[in-house]
Amino acid sequence: MILVSTSNGIFQLNPQSGDVNCILQPKQSLGFFGIVEDKVNNITYAASREKHGFSWGSKRSSDARLYSIDKKTLKIKDVALLRKVFDVHQIEIWKDIIFLSDTSKNRIHTFNLKTKSLSGIINIGKTRKDIHHMNALLVDSNNLLIGLNNRGYRDSEVLYFPLEKTPLSAGQKVDALQDARIETITGFQHTHDLEKVNGEIFLCASHQGKLVGIDDLKVHFSLDGFIRGIAGDKNGFWVGNSMRASREERHNSTLDGEVYLLDSKNFNVIKKYIIPDAGQVCDLISLS
Repeated sequence: MILVSTSNGIFQLNPQSGDVNCILQPKQSLGFFGIVEDKVNNITYAASREKHGFSWGSKRSSDARLYSIDKKTLKIKDVALLRKVFDVHQIEIWKDIIFLSDTSKNRIHTFNLKTKSLSGIINIGKTRKDIHHMNALLVDSNNLLIGLNNRGYRDSEVLYFPLEKTPLSAGQKVDALQDARIETITGFQHTHDLEKVNGEIFLCASHQGKLVGIDDLKVHFSLDGFIRGIAGDKNGFWVGNSMRASREERHNSTLDGEVYLLDSKNFNVIKKYIIPDAGQVCDLISLS
C-alpha cells in the first residue's frame, strides 16, 4: 500500500488493483505535506499546514497539524496542533522524536511523541527568514540530513547534522551551521525530498524533473513534470509527479497527480498511477 500526501488530502493507492481512495481531507488548511512511518509502532504520521490568524488570501501557513494513521486499520487521529511551525515540508522520525521542517523560519522543530509537545529547535543560521528554503529531512546512520534548495538562487545543499546534538529540552536551541558539514548538490536547484532506497540516498530536482542520487549526482529518471515524493519497496522505486503550473493552479482540486513505479535496477517505468483531484503531490510512503 502506498500513501500519498497531497495539497488536497492523503490518498491510499493499492498497487495491485490500482484503486485510489482519499482517506483524509484537509479541513481549514493548505493540505498535507510531510509523511513518515514509525516502523516500530506501525503508525504513520502526516503533517498539514494550517492558517490560524492569517487571511485566506495569504499563501503562508501559520501552524502545522500532526495526524497519526494506524497502519493496519487506517484509523486516523488528530495528534496535535503545532503553533508557529510555519510552512511545514518533509518530516522525519527518530526514536520518540519527530523532526518538523519550519521552512519559513529556516529551522527545524523537535516534537516529543511521549509528551505530545514541541521541545527543541534546530536553527539554520541566525536569521529567521526563508533564506535556504530548508524542506527535506532524513535520518541516516548518526546524522540528520537537511536539504536546502536555496530557493533556486544557487545549487542545492545537504547539511549533515549529528543526531547527538539534537535539542530535546523545551526552549533548547542549536545552530546546525555550527556543527553540520555541508555538501553541494552541484548542478541541481529547487530540490525536494531526501530518501534512502536500497542503500542509496536520492532527492528530487523538482523543477528540472529529475530524480538524482546524491553520492554521484547521477540522474536516474527524468520527465516533463514537477517531481516530488520518493519511496521504495519490494515492488520497485516510487516517485510522485505533478503538472507544471503556478502555485495556485497546482493546489487546484481539478488537477490530477501521478505516481510512477520504476524498476529499482534500471529505473524504467513499470506502471503509472493517476491520483484524481490530488492537486500537488507532496510526499509518499510505502507501507509493507
